[in-house]
Amino acid sequence: MSLQKSLTIFIEEIPQQHLAEAIAEAADITPQQGLQMLYTYINETRVALRLTESVLKKNKQMLEVGAGLCLFSLFLKQEGYEITALEPGAGGFDAFTIAKQVILDYYQSIPLPVINHTAQELNPDIDGRFDLIFSNNVVEHIPNFKQALSALNHCLSEGGAMIHGCPNYFIPYEPHLQLPVLKIWPGLSERLFRRQIEKRRAVWESLNFISYFDVKSFADENGLEVH
Repeated sequence: MSLQKSLTIFIEEIPQQHLAEAIAEAADITPQQGLQMLYTYINETRVALRLTESVLKKNKQMLEVGAGLCLFSLFLKQEGYEITALEPGAGGFDAFTIAKQVILDYYQSIPLPVINHTAQELNPDIDGRFDLIFSNNVVEHIPNFKQALSALNHCLSEGGAMIHGCPNYFIPYEPHLQLPVLKIWPGLSERLFRRQIEKRRAVWESLNFISYFDVKSFADENGLEVH
């Protein structure tokens, strides 16, 4: 059976209403908010599979950076892949962290290793080394992405690879908020589209406006190849 088909079955078997209600009760949010959170991260699993499917191998040690609710990592672990999820906690009291724990508790029969600190804090002597490190829509939200990429690089096995799916802000468009933005002058967008940005202020303020050339510069400085 193809991984695409297996993922479809995995998603269909997620008890979304039950989990949404459990998240709502634990995190003091509405069931609809819990359901919306689940929808968002379920959709991310499909994107993550498209990003990584061609390089997934069961003999590889893999790390998903910014694993969210850990659904994609749980799916891969269930399918027999050696995967570790990295998703920093935020003190244990925010709705997202609580939702993640609800998911992990529900799937406790799947022995998924989870790293709860940031990518910048990775240490190969403690966290191990990986043949494949990947992320989807994560790197653009890391404040010091070069520090994070450096830590990830140190955790790569010899001959390992990283795959990071993120916007290229050399192209003047911000896909999360669906707004035009100039990398060198994001303040202009903030003035022109203040009302739209205010609706998702936390997302806007998390963006680092990374570009292909930033990644290429980091790779050149660290002896890495960009494909």
